[in-house]
Amino acid sequence: MSPAPPLDSRMRFIVVGGSVAGLCAAYTLRQSGHDVVVLDKRDERVQTRAGIRVPPNMTRLLETLPGMKTLLREYGTECEGMTFLEGETSQIIGRMVFLDEAMADLGCNFYMVPYDILLKQLLHLCRQIGVQLKFRTEIASVTVAFGQRPSVVSVWGERFEGDVLIGADGRDSIVRDTLTQQMEDSDDENDDTDLLAEREHSAGVSEIVVASYSINTSQFRDNPELQKLVDSDEYMVWPGSHVLVLGHKCGPELYIVTVTRVTGATPTDIDSEWNPRAPFPRNTDALVAEFEPRVKSLLKLASHCHQTIQRIPAVRRITHAPTSMVLIGDAAHTITIGATHNSSIAVEDGFALGRIFSHLTERDQIPYLLHGYREVRFGRSMSTEASELGAFIVVTFPPGPARDARNEQLAYSLINPDDMPDELLAMTWATYLVQFNYDANEAVDEWWLMGKFNMPHRNTNGNGHTNGHSAHSSEYE
Repeated sequence: MSPAPPLDSRMRFIVVGGSVAGLCAAYTLRQSGHDVVVLDKRDERVQTRAGIRVPPNMTRLLETLPGMKTLLREYGTECEGMTFLEGETSQIIGRMVFLDEAMADLGCNFYMVPYDILLKQLLHLCRQIGVQLKFRTEIASVTVAFGQRPSVVSVWGERFEGDVLIGADGRDSIVRDTLTQQMEDSDDENDDTDLLAEREHSAGVSEIVVASYSINTSQFRDNPELQKLVDSDEYMVWPGSHVLVLGHKCGPELYIVTVTRVTGATPTDIDSEWNPRAPFPRNTDALVAEFEPRVKSLLKLASHCHQTIQRIPAVRRITHAPTSMVLIGDAAHTITIGATHNSSIAVEDGFALGRIFSHLTERDQIPYLLHGYREVRFGRSMSTEASELGAFIVVTFPPGPARDARNEQLAYSLINPDDMPDELLAMTWATYLVQFNYDANEAVDEWWLMGKFNMPHRNTNGNGHTNGHSAHSSEYE
């Protein structure tokens, strides 16, 4: 734990949403000695049967936290690779093996972990370090104004005020709604960059519908074909026509199946909360009608399910310096829930925000550090969002020349790595390595090294009293 800053430079952060991203931000901010309050509308006692994918870029960050290395190894499944199966026939059309030498170079492994176990450890760490956690605290309104500290009011009338307001409250973020309204009211000239990035990456997709099914592995014992799936530590991918099914083990007791499509929501789709009582989607049979029998059998064994409708915002902003607001996780971007990096980018957000604000010593610096967060995170999250969505569209081509070309490309991955030409091996791994080898903490450190001399600070007279803002701060407000 870093030394606590002097009392007159300690800041108060309000985190709306006890998500994985929100808790990572809360922990790292508190580690720097600042006061942090996390407000979450859920009941902590309600457990969610779900899984979370932890690729190397996320593992790298989590393993810096106490107890996380042990948790990942004891409660998670170390992913050995991905196998692509023709959705209708189960024929193997491609395979991505996480080679030992490649993973050794990365220094981190890919895990699949039960969501509840990871969340419980993050909550424990936050409590241990002094983060204030308040559950069953749903936010009714956000109050912000230029030059004033932001505040929120709960549905029970309780008011919370801080120096910085962090929106970690997911895809229906009330903080994002407020931030967007503030940006529209200010008519910021920089919005064009966000608009352009958004239009380029979305490829006309406005809604992503994801259903996630949880199955206890004990239910596979009487079905040898399904038991083979549990015995494998690979990530199974069944591409269909505009629909993608993924299956993987999350530790010894949990198997997760996700069904994803980008064709938009239908009247029968349910946008449910993450809780054990969420109703099953009524259109599941129709969604997987074209898939092989094992996929249909898997869904019939599921004990829990939740369906989510992700709506891609028309305009994307992640910070508003004049009112000290910032977004992280699903409040900031729309990376498909069934994709590899949905959780990892959110965790990167949390760590990056905490690391940037570890340099905060006075309130005048907040606009500059928010500017830094946007510089570090906006491009990374938007490019990942575009990459994940683009990959999904390619993988779910309907029958035709485009699918045939895709299968021909995937077939190269079936060549034994020892027999594969170096150029082809490098091409196969290139996309994964760019994502897996990213270090959010290093990205922040590089930004800080380049820009720290522009850090706003208060000028002092000979007696040490402040004379007001530095001249640098105004350009970030």
